[in-house]
Amino acid sequence: ITKYINICPRIPLFLKYNQKPFEEYGEKQKEWVNDVFEMMKNNLCTNNERDFEYMKNWFIRKALMIRNETAVVLQTSTQGVGKTTFSELINHMFGENSNLVEISHHCTWLKEKFNTQLKGKVLMSIEELPRLNTTDWHDAAEKLKDFITNGKATLESKGIDAKGGSPLFVDFVI
Repeated sequence: ITKYINICPRIPLFLKYNQKPFEEYGEKQKEWVNDVFEMMKNNLCTNNERDFEYMKNWFIRKALMIRNETAVVLQTSTQGVGKTTFSELINHMFGENSNLVEISHHCTWLKEKFNTQLKGKVLMSIEELPRLNTTDWHDAAEKLKDFITNGKATLESKGIDAKGGSPLFVDFVI
């Protein structure tokens, strides 16, 4: 899976089935990918090879527009190790104005029924989880699990009828 990666500034959906071999990219793009992998390995995975292989392949699948059906949970007591940077790099890879990545500081959609901000996203980065009581946290966790593992979801917007079975392409970084 590491042979192909798509790192053009904006990734049109048609490229999902038309990836370019990594070797065919220019040195600048290859250097960018290697820098991302180095940051991932050193900072996010603390040089743990098993964790790094998992994260690298998760990132590559995302670059290839393939849902991972898992969430990456980045937890540390240390500030400045690259938790937000990881999501920002994915946002940069897709094009910062593409609206495919959302870095969210307020995840009210975990507590509410309105969730259309997930529509059309390939990545939802949850910077801070909301404070919830035990019952609400259980409900939010179930909702998040459904979004992570199912390829379709009911998307609800305020004042508009819910649309069941909408395709989801989103993966989560928490």
